[in-house]
Amino acid sequence: MSSYALHMQREALSAAAEDGLAVLPVGSIEQHGHHLPVGTDSLLVEAIVREAADRATAQGVEPAVFPTVWSGYSPHHTPLGGTVTLRKETMLALLEDICTSIADIGFDRILMVNGHGGNKPFTSLIAGDLGISLDGVDVAEITYFSLAKEIAAEVRAGDAGSAYHAGEFETALMLYLYEELVDLDAAVDDPVTPLTDFSPKDMFEGGPLGTRRTYDRLSESGTRGEPTLATIETGEKLFDSICDELAAVLAAVDELE
Repeated sequence: MSSYALHMQREALSAAAEDGLAVLPVGSIEQHGHHLPVGTDSLLVEAIVREAADRATAQGVEPAVFPTVWSGYSPHHTPLGGTVTLRKETMLALLEDICTSIADIGFDRILMVNGHGGNKPFTSLIAGDLGISLDGVDVAEITYFSLAKEIAAEVRAGDAGSAYHAGEFETALMLYLYEELVDLDAAVDDPVTPLTDFSPKDMFEGGPLGTRRTYDRLSESGTRGEPTLATIETGEKLFDSICDELAAVLAAVDELE
């Protein structure tokens, strides 16, 4: 099994640093419609990271998994309630301090695995900044659902627009991993209507134009997508494929010299 930093004595964590690879999940607490818990992003990214780390360990990699950063950058969700967000300055400082401290323990490879779209600019900036300023340390980042495009195309029931915030994709994963936390009877379908011809249609399709609006302007329910199309079976296929892909990413980062 992979090493979970919260459960290790200081000597064990220092020894794990000699193998070099630390993994930091980054999530959020924010509204996810009426049917999913506010911790969805944090729950999913931690479950995926820990399973992927176990699979990587079985292949000879020995990642140390740190606890999930549970609050991210989510001011666009605050009008609907149920959201804890950091200021942009705080988010940058938090990730910088955590990654720098992990490097101080002795890890020379750090991978941030992000589970919330709003965090992406921050993990990218910190990876680029610390990868230069921390001598001899590689800092990388990836958003886990970027690994799901091919499998999502194979297993999704809906068309473009079904899988965005609290939509088919996240709901399927939550049904598979945490069915007891999902109230599917409360789910409201609200397929994404792109703001422009250049805007994303959902998590996996669409154009390059980035915009940001508060969710009270985008969805009355707080959902963007079609969660009622989600199934446990789809969630299992998504989870298995994403974990395999992420395990391969861990192995690749572990091989950096």
